[in-house]
Amino acid sequence: MKEKLKVVWKILKPVFETIKIGLDLCFLIVLFYGILCIPLLAGYTSYVVDDSNNEINYKKGTLLYYKKDSEGEIKQDDVIVYKPANEMIFHKVMRVIEPKEDEEDALNKKSEYSYEVNVDSYNKETPNHISYANILGKVAPVYLPYVGYFIIFINNNMPLFYILLGVTVIDLLLSFLPFNN
Repeated sequence: MKEKLKVVWKILKPVFETIKIGLDLCFLIVLFYGILCIPLLAGYTSYVVDDSNNEINYKKGTLLYYKKDSEGEIKQDDVIVYKPANEMIFHKVMRVIEPKEDEEDALNKKSEYSYEVNVDSYNKETPNHISYANILGKVAPVYLPYVGYFIIFINNNMPLFYILLGVTVIDLLLSFLPFNN
């Protein structure tokens, strides 16, 4: 009987090792996606550059994060993101224009910062003075080229990701069982 079990184990051992490699791969995919979501907990918004209009600042497929800052926190040479029409545009701040305080504006609280940006040659209709109200946020200095393709794939295949997540959770739970060696 022991000899038969040894023969069966020799046949099944590569199958179980292959399954374990698949489970480890599922875990790594879920872990990587989870790590990419950490800045979202700090109030950042993620964005994948998916059009060629932003090729000047960021390459297509780049994952970047931006966050709405207060007016005084946006400085010269920061990259801001705004949406004048139906596309997101990223520009470097060339000059910060501080609000002029006069009595009427101070009473109505209408004064706000504006920012002069360098208008790229691809879009001449884009204004080069952006008011603070139109800014979605300041882009974080850390961005991840090509990682956006991974995010797009996961977002387009969320049912598959949920299956991977379930398999990973089951694998982790089974690893704590006492008979597992």
